[in-house]
Amino acid sequence: MVGPGTGVAPFRGFVQERAALARDGQTVGKTILFFGCRKAAEDFMYQDEWEQYKKDMGDAFEMHVAFSREGPNKVYVQHKIKEQAVEINKLLQEKAFFYVCGDAANMAREVNTILGQIIAEQRGVPESKGEEVVKAMRASNQYQEDVWS
Repeated sequence: MVGPGTGVAPFRGFVQERAALARDGQTVGKTILFFGCRKAAEDFMYQDEWEQYKKDMGDAFEMHVAFSREGPNKVYVQHKIKEQAVEINKLLQEKAFFYVCGDAANMAREVNTILGQIIAEQRGVPESKGEEVVKAMRASNQYQEDVWS
């Protein structure tokens, strides 16, 4: 799941449900959330909740956070996605779903591009083939977006 800024809101509900299932003793699948905001101290939405969900779900929940206005370089969710290329490719090959919610103009386009690059690099195929895989994921609803500009 990729949800920078207010795009994280729908994923909050999804993770809440999985955390409740885990607390009830049910097994939940791997859940990875990429969240981005400008500064942790100002706009890290639901920060305390994410920590609780991690406790509830253990290794089944990972959260990768990008703060674009802290440090000398801007770090965005697509950078964090790239850092997790091996795991993302593995999960996609296992037919995991990929969800994106937020800014259509920049973030969603960049995430789409980086996902094709990850697939190409990890599978040793041309980038055009990686792009085809992403298109096929979209066609089969394995890749879904709720984006706005």
